[in-house]
Amino acid sequence: MITVNDKLKLFTKRIIDRQQEAYDEKVDSLENKMVVELKERKKMLERDRSRYEDSLLKGIKNERSQRLSNARSERKRRLLLKRKTMIDELLMGVKAYTKEFVTTAEYEMYLKDILKEHRDVINHLGAFQIYVNKNDFKFKDILIRQCRELELSCESVIEYDKRMLGGVIILKSDQTTRLDFSLDSVIEDNRKYMGQLIYDMLEEAGEFSGKQS
Repeated sequence: MITVNDKLKLFTKRIIDRQQEAYDEKVDSLENKMVVELKERKKMLERDRSRYEDSLLKGIKNERSQRLSNARSERKRRLLLKRKTMIDELLMGVKAYTKEFVTTAEYEMYLKDILKEHRDVINHLGAFQIYVNKNDFKFKDILIRQCRELELSCESVIEYDKRMLGGVIILKSDQTTRLDFSLDSVIEDNRKYMGQLIYDMLEEAGEFSGKQS
């Protein structure tokens, strides 16, 4: 015979079982939800990590590119400075030679040869004046005589009022045409030539083209 106490125990057990089932279901639901959330969180972390890695990699690449650009700019600056230094040193040598040359006996022949070598061009000017520096004004008669021998229409030899190392400047009488045969012009032409020569030399060595590090 089932007593009231037994019934109460059975009823209590059923309630506990139902509560346990509900609890288990709730736990399962929470666990499933947590699993889903953990998976989503993991995906988010992986996306964040991927974005961070991409951003970091991009930053590293940009920084590397910037450093390379800065290095190239600095290298080019130093090479240009090196070329300028080399040109300046060569020009100092050329100017020293020029100053010595204008004091030699060969210089007088050099002045006469200017007129001879450029006779055709000078002749097209018609009447003209010759300009020389203060030191070369002593060659006035020699230059006039040379023009006569070459049948050139030199009206006069004039002392040039500006700085000139040597050589001559020829100016057409109507002042429309100027021929610069001064040593200063020769040196300037040499500056351009030497600059290109040095540039080609450095480029061939790979210094301007970046063949060497």
